[in-house]
Amino acid sequence: MGMIPYQTSSDDLKQLQRFETAGEIHKFIREKAEACNPGMFSINALAEKVETSPSTLSRFESGKQHGLKASLLSKIAQVMAVPVEAFQLDYYRNDPRPFTICGITPSIKNFDLIEPSHRMHLNLKAYSPAGVMYEEVDEVVELSILEYEEFIEEVSSLIKKVRVRRDTWARKKAAINELSL
Repeated sequence: MGMIPYQTSSDDLKQLQRFETAGEIHKFIREKAEACNPGMFSINALAEKVETSPSTLSRFESGKQHGLKASLLSKIAQVMAVPVEAFQLDYYRNDPRPFTICGITPSIKNFDLIEPSHRMHLNLKAYSPAGVMYEEVDEVVELSILEYEEFIEEVSSLIKKVRVRRDTWARKKAAINELSL
């Protein structure tokens, strides 16, 4: 069954330019798709099509979750037949072109997935057991859309690794204490 397309207008682009989160853009596009194709793009229907939970999409649209994985966003773009760049805030910053929702749009812009588009402010402080700060890292790192997702995964992995290591050391210490008794 084909979808009924929606062509964005200059008024739509002006509205999209005012949005402050990618979730707001997602909601706008999803609601336009749903208005033209009732029942096909409700949060529940879209979540089922892209194999995620409705709560994930709802949190993203409401701003409670700041981003979606690039792979999920790509699936959503494919299901709604929208160029993936239309979901990015940066697309609307400089002379955005109209695009079709639920239709085929030729490349809408030279949107570079490896061009820095995210800025991460890292502030890490190391303290001694007495509470004295002895090392600090305070850096701003610019990342592309693709690097951003990998960076978040790497930082999360590092934190998990530290926790696992700490648990391992605690188990070893407990085992040594038991042997000493």
